[in-house]
Amino acid sequence: MTEAGVAVPQRTHARKILQLLIDAGKIVRIQGDMLMDAGALETLKHKLLQYGATKEPDRLIDVAAFKELAGVSRKYAIPLLEYFDRARVTRRAGDKRVILK
Repeated sequence: MTEAGVAVPQRTHARKILQLLIDAGKIVRIQGDMLMDAGALETLKHKLLQYGATKEPDRLIDVAAFKELAGVSRKYAIPLLEYFDRARVTRRAGDKRVILK
């Protein structure tokens, strides 16, 4: 037994299951050890796109508005916004993001 009282074989098994879920697209790696359910991430993407549609023509969102939209703290908002930048859902524009169509 080591980390949190979990035996090594159980941790190894859990890692394999987690990797299978990632490979199957059920879980998405946001950043480092931050993972998110793919369905929840898709729902958040849809909310973000809807928000952008209400902010025509510039389609801007700042961190505070995204935190409220996503219901998360800044600790999670920044990595999520960076993920959406990489996924080309948003593009950083100074301290805000442009929500792409």
